[in-house]
Amino acid sequence: MDEKAQMDEANAQGNEEAMQEDQEPPTAPSSSSRVNEDNFQLMFGRLDSLATSMGNLTTSFDNFLSMVTQKFGSIHGGNQ
Repeated sequence: MDEKAQMDEANAQGNEEAMQEDQEPPTAPSSSSRVNEDNFQLMFGRLDSLATSMGNLTTSFDNFLSMVTQKFGSIHGGNQ
């Protein structure tokens, strides 16, 4: 009976320690601000890649327009 009580007490202490480990550390504000900084960098990185994609799309569209213009120009030139 005494051994069982001691084991129960040891288990309870182990559970308390495990619960304390799950709690947030006191440095949570600094880590959360670091997370916010990472999110901003990620967001700006995505905006940068979006701007690059838009630039590539604009270049492709310009190339397409010039190709169409050249084709129509050659058709009109051939008809004359």
